[in-house]
Amino acid sequence: MEKVEIAELSALVRRLQSGDKSAFDELYHATNGPAYFTALKIVGSEDDAEDVLQDSYLALIKSVNELKNPDTFVSWFNRIVANKAKDSVKKKNPSLFKDAETENFMIGELPDETVD
Repeated sequence: MEKVEIAELSALVRRLQSGDKSAFDELYHATNGPAYFTALKIVGSEDDAEDVLQDSYLALIKSVNELKNPDTFVSWFNRIVANKAKDSVKKKNPSLFKDAETENFMIGELPDETVD
């Protein structure tokens, strides 16, 4: 896969938003490699990464018309992939996240006993 410029991706997104179904195939081929590696890095399994990609591209199809600025497609889609991957990890290993949820403080805040 060769590197695709933002302008080319934006044009594909605009085509897809206007109903050109063939634009999805081109967009998929332009983005599936980097998206796969993002998913794989988070989930750690090739099978799970493929499932994440499937969910991510379904989400793309469902919500592409909500993307107001096609020039932001790369970051928008990367966020979808990362969120789908994190959801996958949560489903497979809920105990990893349960401990974090039961802590009495949020990231960036001090625990109650240290606050004056």
